[in-house]
Amino acid sequence: MGHMPKIGGLQNAAYFINKLSQQPDYTDTAFQPKIKLHGTNAGIRISSADEVTAQSKSRDIAIGDDNFGFAAFVDTLPDDELARACFEAFGDIDGWDNVTRLGEWVGPGIQKGVAISQIPDKMFFVFGIKWEWSALGKEFKEFHYDSWQFWDMEAYFENISERIIFLSPARAASHVDFRIDDEKKRFVDECNDFVAEIEAKCPVSADFGYDGIGEGAVNYPYYSGGYCQWEEFKELTFKVKGEKRATN
Repeated sequence: MGHMPKIGGLQNAAYFINKLSQQPDYTDTAFQPKIKLHGTNAGIRISSADEVTAQSKSRDIAIGDDNFGFAAFVDTLPDDELARACFEAFGDIDGWDNVTRLGEWVGPGIQKGVAISQIPDKMFFVFGIKWEWSALGKEFKEFHYDSWQFWDMEAYFENISERIIFLSPARAASHVDFRIDDEKKRFVDECNDFVAEIEAKCPVSADFGYDGIGEGAVNYPYYSGGYCQWEEFKELTFKVKGEKRATN
């Protein structure tokens, strides 16, 4: 199913980065960040049979067995429009099984100590889409974070709910050759400097008129099409938190 894996720091991705850097055709690795929001992980999964399921980070949820009211929110959304958005973005591929919008459910009463908790109502910020399909007896899984399918689906969701926002990449991708120590240091410093800016003022909450502390950034493996294989997402994605949030 489309539940989220645990995302660690750069040290967690280092093992897989080192494996990549030892391949003969390796040139560099590229990452692109999105703002990390402090709430609770959530997702909306649509099956090819048009079944709609709300989920937390690790389990399916429902009214009566909810997670900060996210399942109740999903229940207010029109199932037919949710399914249509999936079909328009991914329906031209035969054999697709599930499309899951993965994101963070944030707002009042979920977390404390960050600016995004000041917004007046809970909102779902989508950072990526997991797409699962089968063909020729094989199963395929992709993670879309900035692909045309990601933004095509966002266009449909604009009309479904004002409380669902698709997060854009926060800045351009950064390329780094992990075989070169100076390159690694430059990249780490770049990540930390960027997160210091986010911690000083969360750019997402500022767009809603609320200034204050941001949590950090999540860095995704960058490819020109705006998507990667699910295993690459799990192995290479890493988060960086500001000093005030680093122990949480």
